[in-house]
Amino acid sequence: MSRPFSTENVFRALGHRTRRRIMESLRKRQQFAGELLNDADLRAPTLSAHLRVLRQCGLVICRRRGTRLEYQLNSTALRLAHNWLATFKPDATKRSAT
Repeated sequence: MSRPFSTENVFRALGHRTRRRIMESLRKRQQFAGELLNDADLRAPTLSAHLRVLRQCGLVICRRRGTRLEYQLNSTALRLAHNWLATFKPDATKRSAT
């Protein structure tokens, strides 16, 4: 299993267009797997594989609601990626150079 919240794993997961589409769908609201299946226009095994990658790197949290699985974005992992990217802002590099 991958190390959660690793910057490398987060960016690797975000590198796939289908996973970004899934995250865009989850940005609107948390959803059950069946709802994501309809939104993403994927087959169940394909969606399951992409959701597994998103869960393993920490971008998505999964909760069981009865017999169904509900997914939502994990802001902690998103913040990790954002903070790393923010170090490349022009004003951030000037401050670190002085």
